[in-house]
Amino acid sequence: MKHLIIVLLSISASTLAFGQYDFTKNIYVEGFGPGLAWSINYDMRFAPDTKEGLGGSIGFGTLGPSFSTEGARVDLRITTIPVQVNYLFGKGTAALDLGAGVSPIFISYDGMGEFDFLGETYEIPQNGRTANAYGFLNIGMRLQPKGTGVLFEINYTPLITGIGVLPVW
Repeated sequence: MKHLIIVLLSISASTLAFGQYDFTKNIYVEGFGPGLAWSINYDMRFAPDTKEGLGGSIGFGTLGPSFSTEGARVDLRITTIPVQVNYLFGKGTAALDLGAGVSPIFISYDGMGEFDFLGETYEIPQNGRTANAYGFLNIGMRLQPKGTGVLFEINYTPLITGIGVLPVW
């Protein structure tokens, strides 16, 4: 019983000590990045009381386009979950953002017919689901106020897929 009390007090003390630190956290919406069309993301620095250094983010993006041609129709639902580790270099309000990550991608589709693309004929199955993942790199500039406020960031994010690197995403 004495050991149990010591363990519980140790856990409580470490939780209180951890709670005293202020980790920089951001929630932001991103367009045409690792979440493809758009994503909402949560970003946090791993060191307390700083806006630079090692951190990470996780997001959620979705896209639901429909396509139709003369003999075919397809409705897509694409969901992405970009996960990234990044490092911010810089003091003050501006920082260089370098990162890398992976994003699972989930695709469901419903369609019918066939279509021609670059001289090949493709048949669209009635409906289905598939999942995959792609990697990505990130380099950009982050502008973040010293206190609270709006975060602004512009990045170059090439995607790394099974067919190669898509540098112009």
